[in-house]
This record gives sequence, C-alpha cells and structure tokens, in this order.
Amino acid sequence: MDIYLQKFKALPKELQEAVSSEEKIKALDEIEKKYNLKLAKLVIRLMIKDILWDNLEKFLEENFKLTNEKAIELKKELSEKIFNEVMGYLKEIPKTEEMPSLINITQQKDEIIEEIKKKFGLVFEDEILEKRFNNIIESYFKEIKNEIQTEEMLSRSKKIGGLELPKEKVDGIMKMIKKIKKNLDSSFIQEKKTEGGTILSSFKELKEAIEETVDYELKKVKKEEKKDEIPVQIKKPISDEKIVEDISFKPRAVGPIEELKGIDLTDLRRWGKDQTMEIIFEKINLLAEESIFKKAEAISAWRSSPLFNLYLEIGQEAIKKKKNLNEIIEERKRQNLPTLEIDEFEAIVNLNRKIRF
Repeated sequence: MDIYLQKFKALPKELQEAVSSEEKIKALDEIEKKYNLKLAKLVIRLMIKDILWDNLEKFLEENFKLTNEKAIELKKELSEKIFNEVMGYLKEIPKTEEMPSLINITQQKDEIIEEIKKKFGLVFEDEILEKRFNNIIESYFKEIKNEIQTEEMLSRSKKIGGLELPKEKVDGIMKMIKKIKKNLDSSFIQEKKTEGGTILSSFKELKEAIEETVDYELKKVKKEEKKDEIPVQIKKPISDEKIVEDISFKPRAVGPIEELKGIDLTDLRRWGKDQTMEIIFEKINLLAEESIFKKAEAISAWRSSPLFNLYLEIGQEAIKKKKNLNEIIEERKRQNLPTLEIDEFEAIVNLNRKIRF
C-alpha cells in the first residue's frame, strides 16, 4: 500500500466514509467518465491534504492538462458531489506540525534532477532537451509515467520525443530513480519525534540514497541472480495424474488481496488469458465497491504479483535491447526462460488500461 493510502487510512473513520461510501464511489465514477480522468488518488491526496483545496485548480491545470475553465468546472463538481460533507475540513489550512508527513516531490524535484544530471554527467545541447529530461523524471515521480514508459522516453530517438541516451546511462538513471521513489513511498519517509513536533528526513539523506544507488556493479547483479537459483527436488510420481496434481496445487489464499498478489504464469496457463484477466478485473471491482482505498490496495496487490512482474520484465527487456516484443518472447523461449505469448502480453496491457487508478 502506498504512503497516500496509509495516511488516508489513518484519518478518522467519519472522514474516510464521507468520500468512500457507495454513493460517492458511483458519483466519482460518473465524474471520471465525463472528464475521461482517473481521480480516485486525487480524492485521497486532497483528504490527507497532500494537495490543498485552494491549490486544486492549479494542480488540475498542470497535472491533468485541463484549461482553467475546465479545472474550475471539475473543482465545482467535486465540491458538490464528492466533498460536500467535508468542505469545512478541506478548507482548513493545517499548521506546519499538523501537515501529513509526506515529502512533496515537487518541492525537491529540482534538487533531485540536478543531482541525477551531475552524477551521470548529463549536458544537453539545448534548453528543449534539458526541459524534456526534467519533465520525464518529474512525470515518473508523479506516477504519470510508469517505469517502462520512462525508460522508453530516455532511450528513444530525439526526433520522436526522446533523449537518445546511451544504454548504460539509461540503466543507471532508472536504477537511481526507482530507488529514490521506493524510499519516498516507504521506509525512507520517516517521522522523527522532537519536542517541537514531527520533522521530515532531510535532503542530505536523499543524496546518500542517490550515491548508494549510483554505485551499482556487475558482481552485485550476478549475486542476486545466483540467489534466485533454488535447487528443486524431484520425487518420482505414482502416476501421470499425480504429476498434474502436484504442479497445480497451491495453498488456498486468505482473501482477494492475497489472491491477486499470488497470480502467476501457472494460473494464466491453467485458466487461459481471457478468464485470468476477467478474474483479476472482477476482484478489483469487487473491492472497489467497498471503498476507494480498497480499490487502490487491490491494484497494488495485482502489480506486486509474479505475473505482473513477468510482464514488466519482458517489456523492459524489449526496451533495453531495442527489439520488438515478438523477438524478445522467442528469445526467452530459446533460453528456456519464463515468458508470455504476445496475445497474453496484450491482454495484460488492456487490463491495465481498464483498471488504471
């Protein structure tokens, strides 16, 4: 679960329920369809005051690329249909010590981006390319672009909107920003108790995390790969029927979140791509009916599953090697590595579009 959800779940129950009732979920769904936007995370960030209500119009213009007129219109709809019970709470400006303990990436982005440029010796030939680089990195931290899209933008030709950086620099930058984002989303954001209240980790610690990430070596990569090689003991089965039983057996998961976390390639092949995607979609929708944060928790669980990670791995390999998906899939088959068929990969792409949070 990401830091926004953790903060949302820490709010008083009445505040959570004021925006996550069945009525509010339906209203939000209608607003999302009208504007063709995903707004659930925005609702959460407003409730935890990571985004202040008075700054919402500007946020909508900058992050959702809405005109000022549309931003005002959307803000009005959210006020009337989603936040009508909590407008007094949203308009309260929290004191510094009461602000949620979140590092707002926009406040630190310039320092982070400059540190990345410095570490990798990035000097751009003009302001357009430099601004393009800044936007790519910022979009990743704001979750506008995922890892695959970010890596592709850094690698692709300048003529088609990319930066055309060498593979080793792209690999290093991706390793660095993934580390920083992971730290921002989890253990890196630590609260330190003092007599004056709660303070955040300093940027000095962020720089240390960056320095540690830059120092990546082949030995470490090989060591991690070797660690994954777990010896398997094979027992002689009594019959062919027993073989199938042993392969397909899985301990029963506790609930839908655990089930989503555990979906893997074996499940996909057992159920078929269409049924697998339908099962995932239904489980996420079922949890979405309970509340906004349950939906986000379900999506997060799916994204941590072995099947989703295999999908990411194949996509990243295609970008790194600058080959199409079919070539990568055939290559993995020859190397006897786990892989998806092209129609299975596309099915996951389509599912992700449908459930995007």
